[in-house]
Amino acid sequence: MPEAVAVMAAPTRAEPRRPRIELGGSRTGCDQGRRPGTRKPFALLRVLQPPRSCCGVACPPVPTESEPAMCMSSEASFTLAAVLAISGGYCVHRAARLDRSLLPLAIIPLVFSAQQFCEGWVWTGVARGDPALTQVAAVSYLWFALLFWPVWVPFSMLRVERSRRARWFLRAVTAIGAVLGLGLFVPLLLDPGWLAVQVSRHSIHYSLGRSPIFQIVPGELWQVVYLLVVAAPLFVSSAHKMVHLGVAVILSAAVSYVFFDHALASVWCFFAAVLSIYLCVIFADRDLAHALLPDPRNAGPGRTP
Repeated sequence: MPEAVAVMAAPTRAEPRRPRIELGGSRTGCDQGRRPGTRKPFALLRVLQPPRSCCGVACPPVPTESEPAMCMSSEASFTLAAVLAISGGYCVHRAARLDRSLLPLAIIPLVFSAQQFCEGWVWTGVARGDPALTQVAAVSYLWFALLFWPVWVPFSMLRVERSRRARWFLRAVTAIGAVLGLGLFVPLLLDPGWLAVQVSRHSIHYSLGRSPIFQIVPGELWQVVYLLVVAAPLFVSSAHKMVHLGVAVILSAAVSYVFFDHALASVWCFFAAVLSIYLCVIFADRDLAHALLPDPRNAGPGRTP
């Protein structure tokens, strides 16, 4: 009885309630040793308590041996963004000296830099338990992934393509990419609540499965069309080095789909961003860069290469 009285008399301090984005799932690297059943289910963009951290980000589940994981973080995204900014600056400098038709292709590493910078802030928002920052950064990131790339990749190849037949094909692909991108991104822009952001096996998982667009067209079909739109332009290029880049893009997509399907958009965009550094090799070689330029003999009336 005295012990009970002592306990009742002990002063208690109420813990301040602070917001967090809580993650659930299996036990995590920084939760090992915690009693089972003490974690709550994942809640997207909800105001909860502050998160524990694991290497500076909200704790993701530890993958099993059969579940490969990409150890991503805000540091990885910001570092890659810096490298891409330098690479893109070099490509733009070389393109400006060689031919302005190459500029749409040259800025690709710079755009990937901006996209990775956005994902760095997604990680930061999750780590801080800041739903507003997480949502703004995620929607900005997906603007590049869903709308910009399906249009820009075929358009940038159209600007440098020399074959008339290939140019007609690239015009059609650019139009398809615009329809695809608008169909994917506009519903998200109108209602960001369709978006779910979750840390899964040390990577960011962006889920748009609740978007009404997927009630009309299956998500699998969107994925196939998306891959064709961003990869096919590289295979019709007159420059064989771009075909090599197209093969690398297809392989990176396959690896991402097979091993990292839990965070397909994040991991594939990371791989593609790294691959874009290869453009520095192309622009460093004057002969390779000139091989991309359109043949003036194929220019129509009023068209400049």
